[in-house]
Amino acid sequence: MKFAQYVQKNNDKKQITVAYSEDYNMTRVLYDDLLLGTINSKTELQAGHLFYLPNNIQIEVKLNKKSITITENGKKLRLYSKDLYSKLNGAFGVTLFIALANIILSMILLFFDINEFSKLNPIGLFIFGVTFLILSRFVKKVSFIALLIVVILFFMDLVITIIDLKSSGSASASASGMFTFKLFLIYSMVQGLIVIPKIKKYEKKLDNIK
Repeated sequence: MKFAQYVQKNNDKKQITVAYSEDYNMTRVLYDDLLLGTINSKTELQAGHLFYLPNNIQIEVKLNKKSITITENGKKLRLYSKDLYSKLNGAFGVTLFIALANIILSMILLFFDINEFSKLNPIGLFIFGVTFLILSRFVKKVSFIALLIVVILFFMDLVITIIDLKSSGSASASASGMFTFKLFLIYSMVQGLIVIPKIKKYEKKLDNIK
């Protein structure tokens, strides 16, 4: 199950957690490790469900379009954990982008003769792209190993780029820009690597709470 954590305005130490399935047909609401209750359908979640905290404060949990919100006295609580999943989704997006970019470029080079890319091997690009496309599916499923392989492969590609630039003596603005862009992509993927253990640890904890 995925999860979203919220904090009350004047109580950052206590977290309200909403654990939900992909289709929103099973939602559990917790106050720290205390299970407040369960919402058993997406329809019920869309309509909104009321819960009471141990201090008798009433909250409403509701699905609005594609996001779950919690309100306390009509005011939305601050979403605390969104950053975890946004970084993971960012790493997935980068992996998918690299895959599609390499596959598309390989197709172009197979059918068109472009001098600027004459040193590139279209078959190699295609294999590289397909590999990343397969790995992206596992990254989406929160696989640390898959994302680690992606980072290592892309870092090796970056090292090869640096070696090629030095051997050719090329230091054009476009080459420097490409180098910087690849560094940014690696940074985004590393951010995903950092949050995956945190996500897995908390998801496992949620599974053990009855």
